[in-house]
Amino acid sequence: MLIDLHHKVRSLEEQATVADNHYYGDIFSFEIVDRVVADAYAFLKEDINIFGALDTVRRRLMLLNAEKQKMLTILTMSYGPEFRAEQINAYRQTVRNVIPQVVILCEQIERSLKENFGIVNPYKARG
Repeated sequence: MLIDLHHKVRSLEEQATVADNHYYGDIFSFEIVDRVVADAYAFLKEDINIFGALDTVRRRLMLLNAEKQKMLTILTMSYGPEFRAEQINAYRQTVRNVIPQVVILCEQIERSLKENFGIVNPYKARG
């Protein structure tokens, strides 16, 4: 789950820094997080805050999925290039607005898992 969350944050950062009028096609899924929560619920239920943090991350990323779908739909229509570029750049700004909260929540989840269960994000363990 921590690896998956790490990849989601990295994808957000990449989408936020893409050049004007460009975008990445990443769509966020939650299959891994859902599977881990279901499989490890007996342990995770000790820290109810993890569920709230995961739910908020999910809602923020689902919002981005919806905004990206809206943008992609607009791009398939016969709007002019300036309007299309505005939509792409507006999506990128939405990503930028979401990043801080998602990063804070993912860090909170990491801390909780480390403190309560000794589980460390392997990307952070490398130092």
